Amino acid sequence: MSTDTEIKKSWLDKLTDRFDALMVKFDMPEDIRHEIESFILTVAKEQYTAGNKGGIAWLRKQLGAKPGQLLKATDVNLQAA
Repeated sequence: MSTDTEIKKSWLDKLTDRFDALMVKFDMPEDIRHEIESFILTVAKEQYTAGNKGGIAWLRKQLGAKPGQLLKATDVNLQAA
């Protein structure tokens, strides 16, 4: 059974792995690699957090959820555009 922490860690781990592979491919020096990684991961975390909060607010509004009302997977019956 996965938790929210594991899900968040999963996307971050995948991004980090892909980044590391790219840096190795282009044989980037360690100091440059570290600076780029710090920048990319900081921006990715900020965007993920902003998008996650925005997405939840949008979904709650679409479903007409009341403040404090928990949503279940069965509450969500939206079709992809």
